[in-house]
Amino acid sequence: MICISIGGFGFKKCLELVKKYELCELRLDKLKLSELELSKLIYSGKEIIVSYRKKVLDPKGKELLEHAINNGVSYVDIDINWPLKDRKYLSCLAKKKGTLIIASYHNYELTPPLKTLNSVLEKCRSLNPDVIKISCFSKSDKDNLKLLSLLDQPEDMIVVGMGQKGRITRLIAPSFGAFCTYVCVDKDKKTALGQYSIKEMEKFCCSL
Repeated sequence: MICISIGGFGFKKCLELVKKYELCELRLDKLKLSELELSKLIYSGKEIIVSYRKKVLDPKGKELLEHAINNGVSYVDIDINWPLKDRKYLSCLAKKKGTLIIASYHNYELTPPLKTLNSVLEKCRSLNPDVIKISCFSKSDKDNLKLLSLLDQPEDMIVVGMGQKGRITRLIAPSFGAFCTYVCVDKDKKTALGQYSIKEMEKFCCSL
């Protein structure tokens, strides 16, 4: 499954995209949306993930995620490095409101050893999530293999090798059972290192 990661657009373009595609991620840290606009996107879209990609969950981010959950968003991405009280609050609210949880881990510098990644998985499981996402900067084919090996888990998984070397994981992870792979709308609106555009991903899928 392809997930359209949306950042850097105004409300009208966001509305067009969530109506068009089956699964979209709203990068709330890269969008300037009012709570009313966020509600309209959730009601108008199909399946929507909300995420707030910052190391520290500031009050604004927490309010936006809380608002999205209260308005019936499909998925909320909860970073396991956020403070415990915030993780617990958002996960409890999500379960109460019927929003599915993506427990995520991001490492923008490297891909840790497999032992460390297995510890990360256990930390993710503490949220009792519906999906686990592991995204790490990849420096080698070995890193890519480590990430892809994580797909052999009982939970739905998303694995991403960030950076130029890790791009291949974005292409092939779905073939190994990944829940989805993230793409950007176009090359000028990437929301992560090494992301393919919709057109690039569709071209690859058509060539298979």
